[in-house]
Amino acid sequence: MLLAVLVIGLVGTSVELLLLGHDESLTQFVPLVLIAVSLTAIIWHAATGSSFSLLSMRFTMVAFIAAGALGRALFMLLVIREVDSSICVYEITGMNKRISAGTRCFGSEGLRLDE
Repeated sequence: MLLAVLVIGLVGTSVELLLLGHDESLTQFVPLVLIAVSLTAIIWHAATGSSFSLLSMRFTMVAFIAAGALGRALFMLLVIREVDSSICVYEITGMNKRISAGTRCFGSEGLRLDE
């Protein structure tokens, strides 16, 4: 059940990223590549159920967390560079809340898949 929720969330996130045009630079392809790798690992784990496939899923979830932290830092640097300091704090805070609301749980939920 949790695996199905993760797959639905990953597919939804990839569709959202593609519709938003999140493919303009090489760094913007990182989440799309991680989603593809993660879906491959999930299919592998669903087919075999081996402990190695579970380990590969966990590694991809850790990679999601690391890429999310790096992406958030890059996004904040972009906003700070493009906006003056009086608007920065509000815009960074507001944008981070909107961005993280839909996708922040996938990495931590995927790490708990040991059933």
